[in-house]
Amino acid sequence: MDQERGGFCQTPFWDEDATWNTTDPDFTPCFQKTFLLWLPSALLVIGAPFRFYSLTRNKTESIPFTWLNILKTILAVLIAVITVADISKTIHEYATGAVVPTVNFISPLVLCLTMVLVVILIHHERKQGVHSSGFLFIFWLLLFFDSILVFQSKVRDAVTEGAVSDIFRFVTFMLFFPLVITELILSAFVDKHPSVLLIQDKNACPENNSSVLSRITFWWFSSLVVQGYKRALVRDDLWSLNEEDKSSTVVPKFEKHWDCEVAKSKRNRNRNTRDTPIVDGTEMRTINQDGQTYAEVPVNEGKKCQASLFTGLTKTYGPLFLLSALYKLLFDIMQFLAPILLKFLIQFTKNKMEYYWRGFFYAALMFVNATLQSLILHQYFHGCQLLGMRMRTSLIASVYKKTINLSNAARKLSTVGEIVNLMSVDAQRFMDLMTYLHMIWSGPFQIIISIYLLYDTLGYSIFAGVAIMIILIPINAAIAKKTRDYQAKQMRLKDQRIKLMNEILNGMKVLKLYAWESSFEKQVLELRKKELSVLKRLAYLNACVSFTWTTAPYVVSLVTFAVYVLSDPNNILDAEKAFVSLSLFNILRFPLSMLPQVISSLVQANVSLKRLEKFLNHEELDSSAVQHDISAKHAISMENCTVTWDHETVSTLRNINLQIPDGSLVAIVGAVGSGKSSMLSAMLGEMEKVSGSVNVKGSVAYVAQQAWIQNATVQDNILFGKSKNQVEYESIIEGCALKTDLEILPAGDQTEIGEKGINLSGGQKQRVSLARACYQDADVYLLDDPLSAVDSHVGRHIFDNIVGPNGLLKDKISEYGSYKQLLSHNGAFAEFLRNYLTEELENDELEADLDDIGVAEDIVSQLGSVMGDEKAKKLQKQVSVISSRIRTMSGGSSENITQKSGSVTSLTKSLGSNGPGTPSLKSKSDHSHHKKDDGVAENMIKQVEEKKKEDKLIKAESVETGSVKYTVFLSYLKSVGPILSPCIMLFYILYNVTSVYSNFWLSDWSNDNVTVTNGTIDTAQRDLRLGVYGALGFIQGFFAVFASIALYVGNVLAGKKLHAGILKNTLASSMTFFDTTPQGRIMNRFSKDIDVIDTIIPRVFESWWACLLKVISVPVVIGLRIFIVMASIALYVGNVWAGMKLHAGLLKNILASSMNFFDTTPQGRIMNRFSKDIDVLDTILARIYESWWACLLRVISVPVVIGLSTPLFLTIILPIAILYIAVQDSFCW
Repeated sequence: MDQERGGFCQTPFWDEDATWNTTDPDFTPCFQKTFLLWLPSALLVIGAPFRFYSLTRNKTESIPFTWLNILKTILAVLIAVITVADISKTIHEYATGAVVPTVNFISPLVLCLTMVLVVILIHHERKQGVHSSGFLFIFWLLLFFDSILVFQSKVRDAVTEGAVSDIFRFVTFMLFFPLVITELILSAFVDKHPSVLLIQDKNACPENNSSVLSRITFWWFSSLVVQGYKRALVRDDLWSLNEEDKSSTVVPKFEKHWDCEVAKSKRNRNRNTRDTPIVDGTEMRTINQDGQTYAEVPVNEGKKCQASLFTGLTKTYGPLFLLSALYKLLFDIMQFLAPILLKFLIQFTKNKMEYYWRGFFYAALMFVNATLQSLILHQYFHGCQLLGMRMRTSLIASVYKKTINLSNAARKLSTVGEIVNLMSVDAQRFMDLMTYLHMIWSGPFQIIISIYLLYDTLGYSIFAGVAIMIILIPINAAIAKKTRDYQAKQMRLKDQRIKLMNEILNGMKVLKLYAWESSFEKQVLELRKKELSVLKRLAYLNACVSFTWTTAPYVVSLVTFAVYVLSDPNNILDAEKAFVSLSLFNILRFPLSMLPQVISSLVQANVSLKRLEKFLNHEELDSSAVQHDISAKHAISMENCTVTWDHETVSTLRNINLQIPDGSLVAIVGAVGSGKSSMLSAMLGEMEKVSGSVNVKGSVAYVAQQAWIQNATVQDNILFGKSKNQVEYESIIEGCALKTDLEILPAGDQTEIGEKGINLSGGQKQRVSLARACYQDADVYLLDDPLSAVDSHVGRHIFDNIVGPNGLLKDKISEYGSYKQLLSHNGAFAEFLRNYLTEELENDELEADLDDIGVAEDIVSQLGSVMGDEKAKKLQKQVSVISSRIRTMSGGSSENITQKSGSVTSLTKSLGSNGPGTPSLKSKSDHSHHKKDDGVAENMIKQVEEKKKEDKLIKAESVETGSVKYTVFLSYLKSVGPILSPCIMLFYILYNVTSVYSNFWLSDWSNDNVTVTNGTIDTAQRDLRLGVYGALGFIQGFFAVFASIALYVGNVLAGKKLHAGILKNTLASSMTFFDTTPQGRIMNRFSKDIDVIDTIIPRVFESWWACLLKVISVPVVIGLRIFIVMASIALYVGNVWAGMKLHAGLLKNILASSMNFFDTTPQGRIMNRFSKDIDVLDTILARIYESWWACLLRVISVPVVIGLSTPLFLTIILPIAILYIAVQDSFCW
């Protein structure tokens, strides 16, 4: 039936004579109606399910109807209407009995159904918040290119035939084609952003909200580049992270899979130990063998039951890894298209019978291939860097979270340094590895394809080059192993040097006190000398690596070409074989050089993986050890509680029963080591519970015995992340006796607390810690000896204003009463004060302050009624003795009683503003001078206010912005050496020159036409070409080795001088520098910055200099090949520039002339200068100069050629001519 009514197509599907072997190529109508139109539809239908699945996981807010998505929908509907019209036309023709091919019905139907799917996708993406659809953009782009081919075919047929055979379908296609173009343009625009997202983050990253083209070309990043070009970028200029890149999004995804692995390992462990007895904490397995029962220890069971970090990372980041692998595979495939297209292009240039359009076709394909390669490669690198960043973020967060939850037994297995290395070094290795991890499979793939294509080009001779590659593999491995050993040794020496520097900085006061700077400087320099010795050996190894990198590809190509031309006289190395082979060798160079490094990095990453896995599988604290039941009867309850710091040790607290009602104030009193702090730790859940139960009702605030202070402002330490309530904040400041301290501090509560609280006393740090706890407004407060570091009167002030009946925590305390009433109760608080006072008196720590004596006398008088007679008399006697001693030392005059200089309250008392609860020490004579001192007090207050506005104690580290100054480069070059620096550049220049000349030589070799003389091969010419080509390769290696040795040895010298200078200046600095500069910042100069000098700078300089020379060599090579063109361009450009200068000078002189010149000079003569003379400069002079210069060169070339060809001319005729000219000149004179 199909054959009777026209069949599927009236024309063949493919006609090679009409498409390829013709001067006017075109596709057949059947191919246009089927393959070209069905290909985009097929890709859309296949990818639609995956697209719908990916959109279901998108949590972005939906986009409202806008003119853009409405217009896209309308245009898709119009295209569907046009296809329906084509279908109707086909049905009508079929009904009238016309011969209609089946494709005229199927193709419009397929396109119509495709448009229905497009409309569904448009609105589904709109609901899922997709601003610009890359999926639909690719569809419209493919349909656009296919439509262009159909469009040109229809127009060309209409022009050739002079008429249109099918007017209806011609008109419908002419309506269809502009609609496709419009859809393609609209798909490149970005839809409207939801206003909610714009309000949430005004500095959001534009990546997710940019168009498809912008994301493919990274155009969205251009604004930041332009801004950085105009001025130095600051932190505020950077965009916020994308939502999917934030740790709040990345970490939970990884923790979800990691928790599954942990649960799986626990299930396996429980399954394995279900029937396994435990003897002394060791799992034993019972087995029956030969009728006897044995007990064995499952050695490897622990490893099998550990959670797999690799599995967790794979499940989390596997899809993104596979996407980057797809990009890498596409890039590798397209990489091998370039040599194939080059081969076709060379064949086209050699074959004069080829159709001209094929040359343009090959060139266009090479351009498109190179463009797509660049786009795909950068998407691959972007995906790999993104994957590494997310993986590093997840690992650092997991290690940090694990550190907080580690059990006490596990803490003994991991030191602080190890944990820091896990978060910095081991996590960073995964990020560094991700970029080149795909070389594990991509490297062998590239090597196999390259060898196959080389075999297809040069035959069996390629295996000689493969043998060289195999020989180089163990050489590279040996060099890599030796380099790794030296690097490990250098790291050990560096660790020793940094450790010594850390000890020097920690003991800088003692070091300067005894003037030990020079001796410690010698110790550091001695370690640095050993480190530099290792770096020199690494420099020699780097020279070997450079020699291998340089000569290996050259030797491989040399051996391959030598075997090829010497194995058979008929094997001639022409341009096609030479340049295609070189292109493949260049592709082969990268995997051969990178595989050893990737394998080495993979081994290091595997070690880091095991370290991280071991740490993350450590035992954690039991989160259920402390319950937080808010409906409990008591605030804190402990029933038959037995806790320990470690399961392997004896229990610290046993059978503890404790019930503390809501609002109670309870003091735990006991001797040193009796378990007071352990009791608080048990309430906090920091100890391992053996038996019993612990419940803490509500939230908890904890003040440790040793105050923990952040390196931040006082306000930030108190707020601790909470929003500031000014009234509550001021009351807490007053209650914790910090008001006077803040008045003294340079910037008040904005004063930055230095490293280790260097600018705060012990009491100030304790009060800041207490204020932080009070500001949290918790339900339960656990205070571990909070008044140990404060004076007695300050402790009383804190008790009255914080803990007492009128204190800030009064709503959380049920035992009300005044300070005296609490003492009279003889409860836990009275016992605490009694023990505290006794300890202070025994240590004679109250002798320095009369205020403390007054408070002590008051406390003793209050405690006398509740204490035993002997204890009371003993305390009173001690206090009276100390009091009389102080009064005797002061001369018994109250006017001479002053506070300690430098105390916290000295400034306040001098201004007459005593804090509450602080006894005034002013005498009558002080009051008589009160008015006199008012002016001084006001000035001092103003000075304090001005100090608050001053800079912080520890300033932010300054960073140089803008372009690097030439003095920096000069200082580095001077450190390298005035002789070694130009030698380095000279060796690299010579290396680049020999590299370029080797390509010229190979080009000339491939263009040798006279290779056969009288039926025999000109072996002398062949051997000459081969020998010189090999010699050029070894000369390159020679220059590369010397350049590398000079570079790295010079860098070692620079590192030695710069490190010595930094060390000398640091040790010579005053103590003010060390008090105001964080120790970590100084350590960074001696660790990270010196490491950059030692390792990073030489590699960066080598890459930059090599790239610069390559960039310079390109125009030089082109200029040598087209010297005449370049000379002509230079001549005419110079002529234009000369004309501009002469015209400007002429105009300037004429306008500057006096009126007398214009009166005496005809106007025509002036106009002639501006018309005819300028015309001569612009047009005639350049041609005259060109002809004159060419004639001069010909005249000079004649005696040169004659002299080279005729020695008699140089020995006889030329001297006679010179003598004749000299005689003539003398005669004329």
